[in-house]
Amino acid sequence: MISRTLGPEFGGAIGTLFIFANIVSSALYITGCVEGIVDNFGVGGYFIGDGAGLPNARWWRFLYCTGINILNLGVCLIGASLFAKTSVLVLGTVGVCLLTVLASYFQPGNIEVSKSAAIFLLSLGEA
Repeated sequence: MISRTLGPEFGGAIGTLFIFANIVSSALYITGCVEGIVDNFGVGGYFIGDGAGLPNARWWRFLYCTGINILNLGVCLIGASLFAKTSVLVLGTVGVCLLTVLASYFQPGNIEVSKSAAIFLLSLGEA
């Protein structure tokens, strides 16, 4: 669309930047996903507690990122139809997470704020 509007020279340059931006953002998304998984299901995580959970070392996180990246590669290599089906699955997962966050606002109880979050809020002058 961009190349048709701006011509092949500008459209190709913008498209190339867009591809590189998607590659970098994909790496950041995978890293954030692994961080959330380890924080929730790792040792001392929110869902596991003090029991045994996923190992939380640097190379383990690298292994988790590599596994998710290989899964993404498999989806892309199989084709557009599987990508469309997994997009619907991802949309459903995001929707459930959004509803969970919205429901958590109405849950009575105390909210625990970690020491680092309290220091951050104090540095902003919020607390």
